Amino acid sequence: SLCITHLDALANCDYIKICIEYKNKNGQLIDFTTDRMNQKQVIPTYVIFDSWKEDVSLITDYNKLPENMKKLIQNISNYTRTKIEIITVGKQKENTIFCNVIPEQYTPN
Repeated sequence: SLCITHLDALANCDYIKICIEYKNKNGQLIDFTTDRMNQKQVIPTYVIFDSWKEDVSLITDYNKLPENMKKLIQNISNYTRTKIEIITVGKQKENTIFCNVIPEQYTPN
């Protein structure tokens, strides 16, 4: 499972870009490479999500989070095909929210 931290830091952004895959110059899907020379030839595919304007640092219940944040969390779960069990919305331990976000059916492009 995953833990996503510091989601409060994304508030007030215009949008949030998440890279979901990499393609080579021929358009074929490839695994991410750590080789700097090969990285220059990799084309990332991004999905863009709307951010939120609310201060989320006082929220302790997943269901009370802004809808755009819940959409982002659900999509991260879907793209990684991994359950998300913990998120944080601030620096203190009280800012930890336990959740159970299960991946929905995901079909890559």
